Amino acid sequence: CAFGLDPDGPGDQRGEEGGSLIFEGNPLPQDMVCLGAPEIDLVVSSDQRVANLVAVLSDVAPDGTALRVSYGVLNLTHRDSHAEPEALEPGTPYRVQLKLNDCGHRFAAGHKVRLALSTAYWPIVWPSPAPVILTVHAGESRLCLPNRAASQTDTVLADFKAPEAAQPVHADRLKPDRFENRFERDVVTGRISQEVVIDEGQTRYPDLDGWIVASGRTERYSIQPDDPLSCTLDITWFEEWSRGPLQMRSETSTHMHATATHFVAEGRLCAFENGEEIETRTYDCRIKRDLV
Repeated sequence: CAFGLDPDGPGDQRGEEGGSLIFEGNPLPQDMVCLGAPEIDLVVSSDQRVANLVAVLSDVAPDGTALRVSYGVLNLTHRDSHAEPEALEPGTPYRVQLKLNDCGHRFAAGHKVRLALSTAYWPIVWPSPAPVILTVHAGESRLCLPNRAASQTDTVLADFKAPEAAQPVHADRLKPDRFENRFERDVVTGRISQEVVIDEGQTRYPDLDGWIVASGRTERYSIQPDDPLSCTLDITWFEEWSRGPLQMRSETSTHMHATATHFVAEGRLCAFENGEEIETRTYDCRIKRDLV
């Protein structure tokens, strides 16, 4: 989920696709433009009652780098209905359709189109409760790309006009923002963690009664790759507001994990005024998994 802060987009997909089932075309003889939503029509069977299907469409350059163009996710228990999901019958083939996110992309001549299929996409998707072996019946499945043919009007299209926006509020930057996004792999246990730090700095608004505001958060996602029940999510967040002698601050911490039968979310909220803690609330929520 990109917020427009570097580096916040998808990176080279080769590491991800090394754990996926790959279908890759030959080098394209000419440019191909896609505009719209790619779709896949698959016949699949699962060894579990609950399973996810993840599809990633990539542009593979001649040097091997893979650029993510689009992706889509389907909880296979929702294959027929989001309102009334149904468990899978292990070993039974099902025909499923998955529409990937809309995209606009030009695959250059000499590049390849790659489709990567997998059953996990942490931390975008919470894993199913047990490892899944998903069988794809390739001869009965297909990928449909939204090809956009060239038009004679393409060379005379007008440029976009400058965006309209309200006059920005005057702001004095007191502390610069900071953005970090790092991955760690424990070579002993194999556990993989991602940590995102977003510090929005500190800003004074002279025209808004001199309010000074600050905000920041740290997100940590962790998982043992061969154990879907090992994943954890931890987020800490603070907000600060001050004006003259008044200083206010809120701090939250959230932890989430799952068992084979339940999702577990725990949280804590603390409020401070002039350095004194004035309110604290804690939360403990357990949500039963469906169809397990």
